[in-house]
Amino acid sequence: MTSDHHEERVKDLITRWATLHLGLVKLLEELPVPIAIPAISEDLVSDTLNATAHAAEIVLDQPISDRARDLIAQALTFWLAAHDLVVSFDATDQPWRARAASLALQQAAALCVLALDELDDTQPE
Repeated sequence: MTSDHHEERVKDLITRWATLHLGLVKLLEELPVPIAIPAISEDLVSDTLNATAHAAEIVLDQPISDRARDLIAQALTFWLAAHDLVVSFDATDQPWRARAASLALQQAAALCVLALDELDDTQPE
């Protein structure tokens, strides 16, 4: 039986994960060759995860700077890792998994900001 605190932490992590997904969608739409990833729904979580994993690979072919490509691919990878950590925290209630998920989300968000800055800096005026 899970505690209320555990359920609250899981809900918070899932909310943060889903919110970051919206930022990733916008970032990928801004690329010279836009990449679409589906919205998150209970029925399509695996589709969203698979599409995001694919996006992390194909973003490397974008006509943008190497740094921007790497930052975006890393952000997507940290977002995917955060999902796995949230799921495993929910199943095990091991606090380190929640901390790791939170750190992965923070890292993914920071990488998105850096990627946007890099894209802005390299866009022709």
